Amino acid sequence: MFAGKDYNGMSITDVSDHFVNDWRADSEALEKYEILAISGELGGYEEWAWFLLRDKETGDLLEGAGSHCSCYGYEDQFEPKPTTRKYLLSDKFWASGVDSDKFQEWFLEYSDKMNELSLADTSCAK
Repeated sequence: MFAGKDYNGMSITDVSDHFVNDWRADSEALEKYEILAISGELGGYEEWAWFLLRDKETGDLLEGAGSHCSCYGYEDQFEPKPTTRKYLLSDKFWASGVDSDKFQEWFLEYSDKMNELSLADTSCAK
C-alpha cells in the first residue's frame, strides 16, 4: 500500500478502520476493495485525504477524496469513483498533497508486480 503524508506508517487495517469509523464507510462494502493508496493530512482543525482502491472482483480502480473541518468530519464522503491506470500515470494526475512522482513510481512497481503494466499504458507516464 502507498501511504503518503500523515498516513505514512499506517497499516491496511488502520486505514480500513479509519474508513469505517471516521468516513462511516460500510464495512461489508469496504471488503470488496483492496486499499492501494491513501494520502492526506490528519490531526488538525482541517484535514483532507485522497485514496485509491481496487475492486477485488473486477480489478477496476476507484479513487476518492474527502475533507474535514472543525465542525464536520469525513462522514458520508466515502464515495469512490472510477479512474484509470492511464490517468494515474499521466501528467494530468493530481490529488491534493500527493507527491505525484512518488505515487506514480510506486504505481508502476505495483502494476508490474500485478503483471498489469500493459494495462497501465505507460506511454503517458512522466
